[in-house]
Amino acid sequence: MTVVTLTVHAAAPVNVEIISQLPYDFGMGTALVRTGSALALAVEEANIRFAPFLNLSLRLMYNASDRNCEEVSDQAIQTFAEYYYRKTKPESVYAMIVSQWDWLMFNNAVTTDEYLDSDINPTGMSIGGTFRGYADFTLRLLMRHRWSHITVLLQGKSFSIFYNFLASSLMRQAKEFAGRFDFDMNLYSFNPTDESMLAALEYVKQRSRVVVILGPAATGLKMLLMAESAGLSNGEYAFVIVQPQQQGLYGKASGFNDPPIANLAAFRSFLYVTFKPSRANMTEVNLKLVQRSKALYNVTFTPGTQAHGSGWSGRHLAERMSNRNFTLTLGDVYINEQGAMTLDLDVFAFNITTKAMQVINPWDPTYSLTVNWATKNGHPPADIPTCGFSGLEGDCARNSDLIKFLTAHPTQHNTHSSMGVQDQVVGQETIIATKSPSIAVADNNKSCSTVVAVPMAAGSGSTTDYDYLVKLLALGDSGVGKTSFLCQYTDGVFQSRFVSTVGIDFREKRVIYRSPDNAARSHRVHLQLWDTAGQERFRSLTTAFFRDAMGFLLLFDVSNEDSFTHVRSWMEQLRTHAATETPDIVLCGNKADLESRRKVSEARAREFAKLHGMPYFETSAASGQNVSACVDKLLELVMVRMDQAVDKNRKAGTARHKTIRPHITLQDSLEPPDTKRTGCGGWC
Repeated sequence: MTVVTLTVHAAAPVNVEIISQLPYDFGMGTALVRTGSALALAVEEANIRFAPFLNLSLRLMYNASDRNCEEVSDQAIQTFAEYYYRKTKPESVYAMIVSQWDWLMFNNAVTTDEYLDSDINPTGMSIGGTFRGYADFTLRLLMRHRWSHITVLLQGKSFSIFYNFLASSLMRQAKEFAGRFDFDMNLYSFNPTDESMLAALEYVKQRSRVVVILGPAATGLKMLLMAESAGLSNGEYAFVIVQPQQQGLYGKASGFNDPPIANLAAFRSFLYVTFKPSRANMTEVNLKLVQRSKALYNVTFTPGTQAHGSGWSGRHLAERMSNRNFTLTLGDVYINEQGAMTLDLDVFAFNITTKAMQVINPWDPTYSLTVNWATKNGHPPADIPTCGFSGLEGDCARNSDLIKFLTAHPTQHNTHSSMGVQDQVVGQETIIATKSPSIAVADNNKSCSTVVAVPMAAGSGSTTDYDYLVKLLALGDSGVGKTSFLCQYTDGVFQSRFVSTVGIDFREKRVIYRSPDNAARSHRVHLQLWDTAGQERFRSLTTAFFRDAMGFLLLFDVSNEDSFTHVRSWMEQLRTHAATETPDIVLCGNKADLESRRKVSEARAREFAKLHGMPYFETSAASGQNVSACVDKLLELVMVRMDQAVDKNRKAGTARHKTIRPHITLQDSLEPPDTKRTGCGGWC
């Protein structure tokens, strides 16, 4: 409790006496042994600054036996009353600064999620930050690197509750970011033993590539040194360690300097976040405080362990303090509308030249340093790796299975003749590429199911459950919506989240093909819809599949001028690599639903398609507009070409097959031979 008395004399300085009654020493920042020297020093500085207009004095009332705020409160009223009656003068004016439930509290520790801590008496405001502030900074750092899949490793047995509270605040605030940035955050608790720490690192490998380690710096250092043996030092993993300050048991960034060469990759993938050190003027002030504490109370403090700066308190000030900037000795601080102190923390990264940690501060334009990541391209580790978190999923697994499938069944993927389909006419029945026995493998990483053909053991299933196998290939620039287009066609769903296709992927669907007059029997057509990567680095892989495709869906984005310009380049690629110089192509202007962002007019695209003899459709993977019509048209072109090839062979006496006139009907009631399949594997 603090009282200010003012004594005013005409043409004389204002006499102000600060009377304070604080607990002498009870292990908190408000203890007199910590604040008394600061108050005395502040009084001296104020008198120097405002002389001769102010004469400030300090009276500290305390009982050395008091050990908590309640003991001080019990005596405070009597102590102040006695002083009032003994010392009061006619010109004295008393002003109560704080009351029992609104104490001024100098707290250099980290408080709970709000800057005002309602769980303790007296009310306290932290000058060292809040857990919400640390969590907010950490989440924004993760967002900056586009990392959404996070594993938080929390040391269960630690000297400080900082890590537990920060973990809780991280998990809670990650949910609040929903809509702006969707975090998928897992929390795993471990003990500081080798066995438990290795188990924690193994847990990480199955769930994410970004690790936030909450524990003393010594624990983080040990984990980085374990990364090599745990298989986490290949450059694909990022490590983030958060500390409230650089001192004592928390540790320092310098503790990560000069790591062993074998562990260098892990240290290059490491960010260290901590409170900024005191400015130079604070170093001098803190030294004075240490000297005063020794002189006044015979208490010795190690330099660097005292309060960082100044602070405020008072719950009635909460509304006034929100959405405002404050200038402390330490620097400017902003309190946001949620009550969190927005911290300006230091971010350290490893300098491969000096082999030492160095401040990079990604938001501060005065720092031009960048992280030399251990990845092959020097970029931050990917949020979701190519092969998934287990290394055995996603595109890598599908491409591996695909290679096995192609090598095990070369007759299905031989080079076509100049007509593209002639050598697919086999025996007395018109069979387009004999179907291999296969099972369906669903990729659960995408909202649209992906089916991969995997060879089955002999005798495990029928091989006569369709009549035709037709392979269509979707191509175009990256981001034009090829994957979403095929998902909409096969599954009837829109995959809104952009996940770049790696190499080659494919989906399957069955349709019923009938002649216009229904005179000929129906034919079951098995469509393989190949999805290609649009990036240049995959071009050599994707063009290898051009010769095997019977028709092509060439997509561009109507809201992206460049993707339309590059259509010519894709057509050149087709002429070079396709089995025929005149392949069947349907041009699709995708994302037609984004009318307000359109850059390519329908008339312009339609004229281009007409010039090159291609059908043109305005499509939308989001709404499904013309998606089926586009594929149906391409299938019709393929069937016409097949019909012409068969007719040519028939006239030459090499085949006996009745001409089939194209007519395509989708029949949703077609039952799959294996009713246990789902998604595209169940024949959508």
